[in-house]
Formats: sequence, structure tokens, C-alpha cells
Amino acid sequence: MNHDTGKNNFSALLLSLPIEERLIIVCCQKHSPDLSISEILQVSASELKSLDYDRLYNLSSLNGVLPLIYNRSKQFNIFPAEFINKLHFEYLKTAATNLLQSQELIRIIQVLNNADIDVIPLKGPVAAENIFGDVGLYPFSDLDILVRTADLDKSGELLKQEAGYVMPEDIGKTLLSDHYHYIYSNGRHSLEVHWNLVKRYYQIPEGFWWEGTGQGDFQGITITELEPEKYLLYLIFRLFDHQFSPMRFMVLAAEFINSQKGDINWKKFIGYAEKYRMTRLVHFVLKLLGELLASNVPEQFIKKRILGYEYLSKSVVAGFFQGEQRAHLNMLAYISLLDSPPAVIGTTLSRIFPSAGEIRLRYGISHGDTLKTLFYYVLNPFLLVFRKK
Repeated sequence: MNHDTGKNNFSALLLSLPIEERLIIVCCQKHSPDLSISEILQVSASELKSLDYDRLYNLSSLNGVLPLIYNRSKQFNIFPAEFINKLHFEYLKTAATNLLQSQELIRIIQVLNNADIDVIPLKGPVAAENIFGDVGLYPFSDLDILVRTADLDKSGELLKQEAGYVMPEDIGKTLLSDHYHYIYSNGRHSLEVHWNLVKRYYQIPEGFWWEGTGQGDFQGITITELEPEKYLLYLIFRLFDHQFSPMRFMVLAAEFINSQKGDINWKKFIGYAEKYRMTRLVHFVLKLLGELLASNVPEQFIKKRILGYEYLSKSVVAGFFQGEQRAHLNMLAYISLLDSPPAVIGTTLSRIFPSAGEIRLRYGISHGDTLKTLFYYVLNPFLLVFRKK
């Protein structure tokens, strides 16, 4: 990416933001322009001294990027020692937690592999180590794996018998009807077992993810990995599904592209996007990653004109720092990133009038509470507009 272009786009997109928010975004850019921090932020030295460190810390924590702020603090040399020590503690805590999670992920992979069940680990510990190159830089809350549909029942039994994982019945039934993953817990760790990596908005066959897989290394064991182009497609869908927040999800996609060092076959990648009607979403995210986080995205995507880009990109950035305000209403705007007007209309209607399973997930209703489900189904169109979270 041309750094001058990145700097100009950064100015156009973010200069209206408070200095703390701009600084957080800059600290999430691994490959920023070779300028001083005041030049990058386009502020004076006196303005830098006015930083609200409590606000900077809280917003960074909200977005899961405190370890990245610590990592960049050593380069920029602008933070007081007390603040750096506070960031350092969060980095160490993240590293310690991730190491424990890594050992648990290895145990799960080995339990399932020993029973001839293929497993693809997703994000989490593997992302922290193999994408960021530092186990302390990427915090995560749960473990995620992909298995084949045919292995779901056997996987569940093995996880229960040999690893102590159980699945809450109500959650399991709801996810079966509306999502493509189960949630398990053993009291110490949370595990999501996926059998597809998209849902609702896009239709991709489950077998697609297993085609072209390769092998990689993770802490001394051999793991199965998604084809790079498919992993990026998954990360982009996940961004969309989570409404592009918190920022650490964006940083993960940006760093994955950077970590590939030109090995992504962009023609193949766009071919996948076109085949499964994700072209508009893919172009939007790639342009945003290049402009916002200086990711190593080909220039053709950064120059791409996208209808509604200015509004949607500002909405994404605002979402980082305002929390999940009116999340379901915001999703109606992001649905415009679907590839065709019929898809936009159909998906909008499904958000307003969703399935019973989606209503239960959205409002935390138990599987057997039919009356309450019906009540919230009737209220849902109004809650989309007025509900803050």
C-alpha cells in the first residue's frame, strides 16, 4: 500500500474524531507511515499532552486492543511511565490467558484427532501466535473449531467424555435452527464447534471450507488450516455479522493480510466472493482495511468506488467508540452491503420478522417459553428502532 495514500485517507476519514480515538486507530496499524506520532495524527505537541488517559484506556479495553497500544507505546514514546506500566500488565495478563487457552485447544484437537475427526482451529490462540507473532497481542474469549457435519455427534460425545464439555440444551437447540455452531463449556473454557462459517445472509456449502486445506504448525503440533483466501472470506463475514466491532476483529483481518506477505491469490479470492454473492461486502471491507488500518491491501481495492462508502465507513468507526448502541438498527444499514436489491429487501424483512429461534437468541428467551417468544416477536419491529443494545 502507498503510505501517502494511507495518510491522506486517514485524515479524510478520522480527523473529526477526538485525539484519543485517532491514537487508538494509529496504534492498531502495524505498518504506519514513517512519521512522528504528531505528524500522523496531525496534531501539535501541546494537543498530545492533553490526552485523557482514562478515556484512552477505557476505549482501548472496549475494543480489545490494550496489548496493541502497549506494543506501539514503545515506538511512539509519548505515554507516561505509569500508563505504560498499566498497559504492560494487560499485555502480560493477555499472554498468560492465551497460553492457558492454547494448551486447552491442543488438548481438544488431540482428543478429536485421536478419534479420526478432522479439526480446523479458528482465530483465538492460533491467530495470536501465527498471525500476530506474539501470544500477548490478541485477546480472545473463547475457542473456536470447525468440524464436518458428519462428525458433530461424535465430537460432542468425545468432548463430554474426555474433556468435560457440556452444551446447554436451550442454547443448543436454538443454534441448531438458526446458526452453524454449538456452544460448549467445561466451567473454565468456552468452546464453539462450527460446521459452517457463514449464516443467514449468505449461502455457502459446508464442504467449501474443507477444499484446499493445508497444514501448519501450532506450538509443536501439526494443525489443519483453511486455504488463505477462504480464511479471509470467513474473517470478512465475521466482521459483517458482528457489525465490525470491536476493533480487534478488524485488526485481525488486517494483520492476516499483512502476515500473508503477498501469498493471497486475489483473483481466486474475488472469484469466491463473486460465486457466493459477497462482492460488495468484500470490496467495502478491503477498502476500509487499507484506509483505516494501513493493511497491505492491493491498491485496486483501495481506489474502488463503493456506493454509500462514506456513510458506512463513518458508521463503523463510530461503532468502535460508542459500544453496541442500537445494534439491530445499525445492522439494517449494513445489510445494504449485500450484493443485490432482492437480497437487501429479503434480509431486511427477515431482521424485522425473524424466525422464532432468532427471537430467542436475540432476547435471551428459553427454548420452551412460547408465549414470551410470541410477545417479543410482535414487539421486535419497535425494539429494532428503540432498543439500545
